[in-house]
Amino acid sequence: PGAEYWLTISFALAQDQLWAEAGHEVAWEQFKLPVHTPQKPVINLAKLPSLDMKTRDDKRTITGPDFALEFTHGRIVSYTYKGVTLLADGPALNVWRAPTENDRTAIQFEGLVPAEVWRSVGLDRIEEKPTSVTVTELKSGAIRIAAEMFASAPDVDGGFRCENEYTILGDGTILLETRITPQPKLGSFFLPRVGWTMTVPGGFETMTWYGRGPHETYPDRKLGGKLAIHSGSVDEQYFPYIVPEDNGNKTDVRWVTLTNADGLGLRVEAFPTFSVSAHHYTAADFTAAMHTIDLTRRDDITLNIDHAMQGLGNGSCGPGVLDEYMLNPHEYRWRVAIRPVG
Repeated sequence: PGAEYWLTISFALAQDQLWAEAGHEVAWEQFKLPVHTPQKPVINLAKLPSLDMKTRDDKRTITGPDFALEFTHGRIVSYTYKGVTLLADGPALNVWRAPTENDRTAIQFEGLVPAEVWRSVGLDRIEEKPTSVTVTELKSGAIRIAAEMFASAPDVDGGFRCENEYTILGDGTILLETRITPQPKLGSFFLPRVGWTMTVPGGFETMTWYGRGPHETYPDRKLGGKLAIHSGSVDEQYFPYIVPEDNGNKTDVRWVTLTNADGLGLRVEAFPTFSVSAHHYTAADFTAAMHTIDLTRRDDITLNIDHAMQGLGNGSCGPGVLDEYMLNPHEYRWRVAIRPVG
């Protein structure tokens, strides 16, 4: 139920050549098969364990048999499963990417350089401020937290209205739906990305995802990545561009997990797809560094789940991002499921 079926056709060398050995893949293509599968079974909420919620000042703690979830001002500040912390912070709105060489040199946005425009409206220093938090205990036993935020830079008038709705189920699943609306004062420009960033403690070093890979892909640089279940260490997702920039993004991802040596960890599922990246560095680390030697590896992991990512274009030596790969500043809505694994 719910499965996809793909046919992959690969062409490889039958004999050694001067330029490659036998077995070297020359070309490949994938075709999604028209196979009808039944939908995944609907969760029977009545059979899930019950939840307990305690409130103290602005902090709410929701617990089930194997997990505990803490909210402060409508934001997750801790998520533990079987006594192990899966999330130390997040998700938080993320509309900034460390500028690529193309972002730093392309002439777009009415003759302006993209990275300079993004900085001028404060996308590199967004801060979230809660405006309202509503908690509802549903008849099914689930708990829903609706949190409204206003996200902006301290020195910029405009910003984003951000509405997050968390539905917590008895098995530890978090269904998260987000809507962001750019405010008129922010002006008219294109966004580098729209999504969330969150902090996962170090130790969950195996990243596995069903999407394109294994190398980095972007919306206008993705057809070289095979759709498959890929896996590797978090460190392997980092690509050492001499001048650090955004890197390691994966496109068309259906789900991703970060797990430790015992196979326990965090899983994020898409409806239907998202982009994802995970690093021992933050976007601010990549932005501030002038050279790879300026980067200091963090113990924690920064996990980025993006509803949309702007294309890269060829701006450092050619045309900028094509129109179909630009992100207009309009309302965006998306949802995911976050749950423990192991």
